[in-house]
Amino acid sequence: MKRLLFMLTILVSALTINAQPEAGTFSAIPRIGVSITNVSSNILKFDFSEDIRNSQFMPGYMAGVDFQYQIIKNIAASAGAFYVLQGCKYKDIGNIKEEQGSTSFSGASDCHVNLGYVNVPLMIHWYVYQGLALQTGLQMGFLVNAKSHHTDTEYTETKDESGKIERTYLKDADGNLLKDHQYTSDIKDQLRSTDFSVPVGLSYEYMNVVLDARYNIGLRKIYKSGGHHRNEVFLFSAGYKFNL
Repeated sequence: MKRLLFMLTILVSALTINAQPEAGTFSAIPRIGVSITNVSSNILKFDFSEDIRNSQFMPGYMAGVDFQYQIIKNIAASAGAFYVLQGCKYKDIGNIKEEQGSTSFSGASDCHVNLGYVNVPLMIHWYVYQGLALQTGLQMGFLVNAKSHHTDTEYTETKDESGKIERTYLKDADGNLLKDHQYTSDIKDQLRSTDFSVPVGLSYEYMNVVLDARYNIGLRKIYKSGGHHRNEVFLFSAGYKFNL
């Protein structure tokens, strides 16, 4: 009997901890997580090759906080602020030219674009089951930094009379040896300073731990001129709810 009473007490306590917040209550939810992002319809091309690379999703990170207000039992509203590393990556690209007695190689690897945004989502949360909520809203993003990266390698191989291959790495206009040389360019002036999107997703809360998954539907072209490039963003985070 004592064991049964103990188990019932634990069960009731767990249900109480996981119960919906009462209407009129406030809470803060710090979050950290990962981002999986792309820039739609973005392409990469170098002068040394006719090949074109389409942008791909790349991993990043996010961190921030939500402030939530429980309007009624099953409906809550929140406003938050998050720093999110967004952007895209590309497959390596290379070109080989063979001429009499020599072979030339030009290639770029580790090509990616990093876009740092502070996103401010305004969300409505509809609790469809205890702890499980569907969510959507509107979000404004503020561009903090934007950089383009790639690693360049260019060399020429020749054979001497004994058949030994000698490789000579080329240099760029600034005298940098093009042997896995890393280039970083600031492209912030090419992008709009703000972005708008519609976040949709779901969350699950248990014992004040909140697991959250969202997809941000980009509404605005992110470049100032040309193209229909929009941010595509998946966010997966974990947070802890502090009742205020």
